[in-house]
Amino acid sequence: MNPASARPYRGVFPVAPTIFDDRGELDLDGQRRCIDFMIDAGSNGICILANFSEQFVLTDAERERVMDAVLKHVAGRVPVIVTTTHFSSSICAARSRQAQDAGAAMVMIMPPYHGATFRVGEKAIFEFYRTVSDAIEIPIMVQDAPVAGTPLSVDFLARMARDIAHLGYFKIEVPMAAAKLRDLITSGMPDLRSTVELGPSFDFHLFRSENRRVKLDLRMPVAAARSCRRLQRGTRPKINCSLLRPVS
Repeated sequence: MNPASARPYRGVFPVAPTIFDDRGELDLDGQRRCIDFMIDAGSNGICILANFSEQFVLTDAERERVMDAVLKHVAGRVPVIVTTTHFSSSICAARSRQAQDAGAAMVMIMPPYHGATFRVGEKAIFEFYRTVSDAIEIPIMVQDAPVAGTPLSVDFLARMARDIAHLGYFKIEVPMAAAKLRDLITSGMPDLRSTVELGPSFDFHLFRSENRRVKLDLRMPVAAARSCRRLQRGTRPKINCSLLRPVS
């Protein structure tokens, strides 16, 4: 069996924003308050440094500061997924090893791409993920996102899950996500761990399989509903910051 299936995760794993102050500098105290709020709201885990987290505006040093601050602050209360996407397989592998050594439960990675036109074929994508998998011992989640502009077929995803040791989770963000999830489940790989976004853009649900049978629950998880209610009531953490970093 794929080693990624040894410790299945399930529940609501919100993508945490990166917190900045009014000058566009990292606000790590605000970051910690944001993480506490998400955990207090009932999140089963946290995902950091994703696209919603504006990872693309951070320097490598800033990425490390955010990752270290979050992982130390969470201190094992919930699993933390760290996004380590990069075009270079060696850099992505190094980022992933660093995340693992810092205490990440999983890494999330988009297929390699650059700009609007630089893409690679399935053979190179397969080798990319295998290179990363060989460097770590924690699960890999493939982020199947339109921003990468790289089509990932159901058959190809299932083949990677079967043949790459630590690859066993998918974050499906493409149009017709439910249909793609259904096709993944019926692809002959019943131990796949699939995800789908729910409600607000920062909520997604991990479906786990037990006894090689996939169980799906399409109801909004309790934690997600609770988070939405608290946000609607205005009971959110006191963070003096702008969530969007200026591009100039």
